[in-house]
Amino acid sequence: MRTYGAIVLDVGHLPREGAVYDPDGAGPLPELRETVLARTYRDVAADVLRNEGFMVFGPLSGPHSERWAATLLLASQHDGVLYVSCHVNAGKGNYGRVFYVRALNEELTLTTSIANTMAFLVHGGMRPAIAALGAWPRPYACLAGFKGERSVAASLLEPGFIDNDKNANLWTEAGLVSLGRGLAAGIVRSGLARRVAS
Repeated sequence: MRTYGAIVLDVGHLPREGAVYDPDGAGPLPELRETVLARTYRDVAADVLRNEGFMVFGPLSGPHSERWAATLLLASQHDGVLYVSCHVNAGKGNYGRVFYVRALNEELTLTTSIANTMAFLVHGGMRPAIAALGAWPRPYACLAGFKGERSVAASLLEPGFIDNDKNANLWTEAGLVSLGRGLAAGIVRSGLARRVAS
């Protein structure tokens, strides 16, 4: 199984089609809170990984096509990228999911490692799942541009629902730190990321 020289931690929940895009990633309501929470745990994970010697980029800006292009460029410069799009969900679900879009061994390894490492944090657990791009494309659109690209192993993380009281602890400061640390640990435990040579 190959390894990857860089990690891109992105933030999901782009503005809906036709909305004015905010380059800081906040987006218009009602996606604002979801994006801010995702950005918070994403930043914790990035700090942990950098402190452990990994090269981390993101969050990226612009529409999906620009993010795909930026990620593929980084992959060409650093011998591959592990890409994780960090989300927070709504809709009162009672679970967490980590999605992937291809039957690529490395992608499944990354997704499963993140899900297993973070499972104890989320009421209802965390499970890896294949992203149904054709059936319900919008939630997974951030991954679509990596199909067929072996230089990028990509996952989409949805650790819980902001409107489910059973996971209310996740959206506190301490909870978001735990999510970020869990994400970082899942990436490290996958064995796919290479540390920067000293």
